[in-house]
Amino acid sequence: MVRMGHFLQHECKFSGSCCTRSLERLLQIHFGTEQQTASYQAKLRACRREPNESLQTLYQEISHLLQLAYPGEGGRFISHVGVDTFITALNDRELEYEVLKLGPASLEEAANHAMRLDALAKSVDTRVPAATSRAGGQGQSRQRNVYAVTDDKPETGSNAIFCSALHT
Repeated sequence: MVRMGHFLQHECKFSGSCCTRSLERLLQIHFGTEQQTASYQAKLRACRREPNESLQTLYQEISHLLQLAYPGEGGRFISHVGVDTFITALNDRELEYEVLKLGPASLEEAANHAMRLDALAKSVDTRVPAATSRAGGQGQSRQRNVYAVTDDKPETGSNAIFCSALHT
C-alpha cells in the first residue's frame, strides 16, 4: 500500500481525468486484471465437467470465470459465451445435443435445461432394467425348446405325425 500511496502523491499533482486514468492504470497493474483476463478466458475454454461434478457446480464455476474473464462486459456477448462454454463443458455429447436443441438464450437457461434433462435421464435409468437382465444375463446359457416334426412312426404303432421336443 505504501507504493500506491507514493504513486498517488507524485502522479496525482493535477486534478481531473489525468489523475483518474493514472489511478485506474495503477489499480489494473496492481490487481492484474489486464494480464489475468487472458488466463481466465483460457480456463473457460478448457473447462469440462468432472465425472461426479454436479451441473449446479459447473454452472457456478462457469459463471464465476465469465465475470473474471470479461470484466465489465454484459449483454448478448456474455450470454453467447456462457451458453457455448457451458454446453461444451457438459462433456456428454447426448446431453450437449439435447440442450442445444432447446436453444437456450443465457447461461442460466442452458443450466436449467441441462439439469432437467439430466434428472429425466436418471429417472428413466432407474426404471429400465439393465440390458443384461432383459436378455437373461451375459454368459448365462438359456434352455430353449426346439421341436422336430417327423413322420417316423413311434413305437406305439400309430401313423400320426410325431413331434418331439429337443432340449439344447
